[in-house]
Amino acid sequence: WGLYPSDVQFGVDGGVYVLDWVFGWEKTGKGRIYRVHDPAVSSSSLVQETKRLLGEGMESRKPEALATLLEHPHQRVRMAGQFALAEQGAVEVLASFAMGRGSLHARLHAIWGLGMTAQRQAGVIETIASLLGDELAEVRAQAAKVLGDNRHVASVPRLIALLEDADSRVQFFASQ
Repeated sequence: WGLYPSDVQFGVDGGVYVLDWVFGWEKTGKGRIYRVHDPAVSSSSLVQETKRLLGEGMESRKPEALATLLEHPHQRVRMAGQFALAEQGAVEVLASFAMGRGSLHARLHAIWGLGMTAQRQAGVIETIASLLGDELAEVRAQAAKVLGDNRHVASVPRLIALLEDADSRVQFFASQ
């Protein structure tokens, strides 16, 4: 239909936004933004709660309240909780989730949050390194990724050992 989309984003309102250049890639000075949505989804309680939580912000929330957001179905809410916990330096809360309190999503966001705090707080990196032996492959993989991102030299022998892991994602992140 002559659509020239240059970007697609999902909104917190449950819609998909498409940026269109109108007449191709020539610089015509014209553009459109289309919103594609299902009114039932946009008015759902999950979408309304997501909009409310993100609109209110995370700054005034205490660590335990933020921790519950690591379990939220919406990724943006989980990420907002993760970033706020890392900003607050809530290592104990993040560590408890990373070590197994909660769903896989909560554990992964906690690992990433610990990675964000690792350079500012001593001892955090060892908590992440302890996850290299976790029973869940994705936990091992993300722990390896965070250790690599933080250039944790002491973990190199354990990361090398993970090159023989049964899971290819673990091998991939260990090799990086």
